[in-house]
Amino acid sequence: MPPKRNKSSTPSGATPTGAGAANKSWETSLSAAVFEENEWRASLSVVQVEKAEDEQLIGSLVQAVQQPMRRLFSVLSWEDTLEKINELGNPKTRKTKDVPMFFEVTEVAKAVMDAGEEMTVDLIAKLIKFQLLIIKNTDVTRRASELKAVEENAHVKVGLNSANKDQGGKGAAKGKKVADIPVPTKDTKLKRRGEEENTIKYIDDEPDDGPQQYILIVGFYEPLLIAVLDSMGIHVSNVIKLGLQRDEHSEALEDTEAEEDHQSNEDQEVETLKQKRQQELDVFWKQLDQVLNTGIWSCYI
Repeated sequence: MPPKRNKSSTPSGATPTGAGAANKSWETSLSAAVFEENEWRASLSVVQVEKAEDEQLIGSLVQAVQQPMRRLFSVLSWEDTLEKINELGNPKTRKTKDVPMFFEVTEVAKAVMDAGEEMTVDLIAKLIKFQLLIIKNTDVTRRASELKAVEENAHVKVGLNSANKDQGGKGAAKGKKVADIPVPTKDTKLKRRGEEENTIKYIDDEPDDGPQQYILIVGFYEPLLIAVLDSMGIHVSNVIKLGLQRDEHSEALEDTEAEEDHQSNEDQEVETLKQKRQQELDVFWKQLDQVLNTGIWSCYI
């Protein structure tokens, strides 16, 4: 489920355990952590639908990004956030000792959830920034590894050319064994006999002069997140509204089918959840207009 809206600024009864409770300096450091730099930039897009019945469009968009994979695209969802909270938020059940920086925010969030309270907008924003920093570090590490591999392959090629030149000019010394020189990998799409394809295929259709990462933020229904993230140095570039074009006839047909389903089903849970989600979406788009019309964020969105 998406995070519930909360008017309070701090959780009232939640008591986090572990590092998040013992040392609160991580909050200041997380808020002040640099996300974008001159050498690394990101385009952040908040994606939301206009109508509750169109939420499958978000799934289709995410699938288009992930299958096949586009290495410059990442998705940050509410489901991902819950997964991080459950994975890192409880120090007693945490399986890994190699935790990312600012993991303490997940401990605070886990305590809030366990207490049955609603997360504040500020806490949700910190969770988002925490995950954005992980995406950045992963991308920077990947780029460094790829650059190192290219440099090593170029070094091997230079060594091979130099050795061939020496052997061709002077010949190998008698009685001495010439050391084997590793053969550089050829850039080819052909596979040798018996060779299995174990590389991941990517679609690199992004512009060469664009940002280093395109990040889609999905599943969040709190428009004030844009303002809070901005105060933490996270600037949203786009707000994308997804929807289907409907004429009056198709809308009337959908209403008729919904009424028939409602009459044939005693269980109203699905319809109730749909209506609740639509209310959340209506509030989202209404408050978003108010946030954007302040003019503070016009330089980014």
